[in-house]
Amino acid sequence: MCSKHRPGLVFLSETKNKKPMLQNIQADLGFDHLFTVEPLGLSGGLALFFMEDFQVNVLFSNNRMIDIEAIIDGIKVFMTFVYGNPVLERREQVWERLTRFSTIKSGPWFMIGDFNELTCHEEKVGGRKCPDSSFLSFNQMLNDCGMLEFPFSGNMLSWVGKRSGNSTVRCRLDRAVGNEEWHERLPHSSVKYLRLWGSDHRTVLGDILAKPPRKSKSFKFDKRWLDNEELRQVILEGWKSSDLPPDANIMDHISSCRRALGQWRRQHETNSGKLVEELKEKVEILYSKDDSTSDELAGALKELSAALKAEEIFWKQKGRVLWLQEGDRNTIFFHAITKQRRARNQITQLKDTNGNIVKDDDGLVAIATDYFRQLFESSNPEAIDEALAMVSSSISDAINVDLTAPVTEWEVKLAPFAMHPEKTPGPDGMTALFY
Repeated sequence: MCSKHRPGLVFLSETKNKKPMLQNIQADLGFDHLFTVEPLGLSGGLALFFMEDFQVNVLFSNNRMIDIEAIIDGIKVFMTFVYGNPVLERREQVWERLTRFSTIKSGPWFMIGDFNELTCHEEKVGGRKCPDSSFLSFNQMLNDCGMLEFPFSGNMLSWVGKRSGNSTVRCRLDRAVGNEEWHERLPHSSVKYLRLWGSDHRTVLGDILAKPPRKSKSFKFDKRWLDNEELRQVILEGWKSSDLPPDANIMDHISSCRRALGQWRRQHETNSGKLVEELKEKVEILYSKDDSTSDELAGALKELSAALKAEEIFWKQKGRVLWLQEGDRNTIFFHAITKQRRARNQITQLKDTNGNIVKDDDGLVAIATDYFRQLFESSNPEAIDEALAMVSSSISDAINVDLTAPVTEWEVKLAPFAMHPEKTPGPDGMTALFY
């Protein structure tokens, strides 16, 4: 696991070994530091391996948790690694301690570990049904601490065991949660439940990210390009490319334009936000210099104005705000709208046909696919002619002639020109603005 995912922190519970043995593991895994809570006899024991980069400061520890302060991507965060008490009567003491932490912590806070507790019936398969009251204290603690779930992948039923009669029980005893400020400051954090091996618990891998993982850039026609004098020539060269076959159709020409624009974009890559800051610094320097001329200052201000306009256009296009015209340079507003839209469009859970809450990626895909398949697939009704005979015709012969007539060039042009130019692009990355 460590060689594949290279985590910066690793938490182990029920180590059942003293520090010298764990130091050997630390050396094997290559971690800079190790903090342990010694086992009591042959049971218990906690260990936290971590790298120097995280600047870990242990705030509290006992046989149920290790609470730390750390630095991630320059952000000071709190992290609590939990091992819930296996004894039900003593578990409330752990929740009480965590609730007390919430009154003194100010900032992003993350909890992960084996909590030995469930939040609902959907988190257990097999065995006796838990009473509803058994979920109350754990849910109350999570609520009091302001904890929210992360998107996760893999099988959330993290523990597998056998009960009397050799029946199998699967439960979600392990999880990771974060408070609202964690989700705000590190919004791309997620959780993976890895495969079972060497333990009756799955390893829970927390991806702690302030920014999304880097992906190859997909092409999208950028409105900012319209101000570039080279754009028209690039499109013409792509449309008339010598690489096109003699029988090229319109889709071939559009694909050729896309390739030409992609190459041109890579040669003229512009980070308008970075450019704005550089030009602001340039203007600041010119104002502070005694020998700068009015022409130099006017030129720099003109460049800055153009960069600010480009930045506004970029965020307006990403935010898809269609009711506001450019001009106010309200980049912060457009940035906020973009974040709101992403949060609103994210589906974190769905209810299946049996009324069960599903949160994992594979399950969400299956539910959505089944729903739309049932919605659009034919039910193969019988005696359809008898039913249609009772429906009065609303299409006259004249209208039918118009509907079945060959499509004209004017109609083809009208379709994209009737679309809003900044609506979602097609699979080729071209918005209606391109046409």
